[in-house]
Amino acid sequence: FFTFLFFLALNAQSHIILGEASVHVTDGCARIHNEFITNQKTNFSYIDVKDCYESYPFDKAVASKTIDTLTDLIGGFYSFLDKAKELPQPGYDFRPMDLIAELNLFRNKSYATLYDFTIDIKHLFNDLKDAHTTFISNCFETFVFYTNMTFYSVVDDGKQKIKVFNDTIDRSNIDCEVTHIDGQQAFQIIYEYANKSVYWSRDLGVRFNIALDHAHAKKSFAIRYEIPEKPDITYTLKCDNTNEFNVIRNWNAFTISSILDKFNDSKSYFDNICNPIKESKQPVSFNPKHRKITKIIDNANGILAKQDQSVTTIRIVNQFVEFYKVKDFGVVKIITEQPNTLTTDETIAIFPKVIQGFKELANAGIKKVISNLV
Repeated sequence: FFTFLFFLALNAQSHIILGEASVHVTDGCARIHNEFITNQKTNFSYIDVKDCYESYPFDKAVASKTIDTLTDLIGGFYSFLDKAKELPQPGYDFRPMDLIAELNLFRNKSYATLYDFTIDIKHLFNDLKDAHTTFISNCFETFVFYTNMTFYSVVDDGKQKIKVFNDTIDRSNIDCEVTHIDGQQAFQIIYEYANKSVYWSRDLGVRFNIALDHAHAKKSFAIRYEIPEKPDITYTLKCDNTNEFNVIRNWNAFTISSILDKFNDSKSYFDNICNPIKESKQPVSFNPKHRKITKIIDNANGILAKQDQSVTTIRIVNQFVEFYKVKDFGVVKIITEQPNTLTTDETIAIFPKVIQGFKELANAGIKKVISNLV
């Protein structure tokens, strides 16, 4: 149900049994399904997706289990737990935090929906400003919100301005200056968004650039995975020497057909998207380049073992992590931070094997370990 990333990825399912409910117009997930079936649409209204995401009431037991899982993981694996408590160095802008203490505060909070709880947890992790540490919910990352307009920033006469990079609805707006967004200074709006919502760097300047980069979909100002605060957004534009004018755009939600095929109402959405019980049997395709790299790694491992008899293979885990003993120290070879050739359930299943690898190193008398990041 949730995914917590800090180099390793965990998908911890929350076991909720939803009561039977008849499909009716208030079910946003059902409306999405009907649009997809009737009109073969893969883009949907803001309100349909909002209603779909907010179909699930807050569950105290699920929240408690989630906090238990996160605090256990962080306490055992997050290397920068103490570092996160320190004040930022000059030039950096983020808040110090005791992550475990702040997570425990959620035990006494209440929310209207499961979505609200999930987003609050996500925002807490975003405050770390650590590109490799985030909290993701498969349930609420299905749709992408977009207004068909992206932006860039320039300095003109000593003043930094926001301009339209692309507009797929009205191309005459391209390169026009965006003076205001929802009535406030455009630069300040995106600056604040970068400060609060972008987490991929502790440098605010870098985060500002990411906020304008449409390639960073989950961090971009123009392309969102979270439900925007309201269904539309107003851009005030100034093109050449013309007077300013307003462009009002709706936040439309997009997804892909393979996801839309998996549900027809809120219950089936939860069962198949949020909390799938059956393991996916669909093979995950990967490109020839990945196959070639995998083969090279396999060959290199074989050559290493044959050439140096002092190297003892302890355990190899699914082209993900490998454990070796070299004389009196251990080598943990981390091939990838995200084994993307595996299904979600397969990824979950390999973590006990990774833990066992560390245990076997300890049982072999290893006191020192070298991490080899491939």
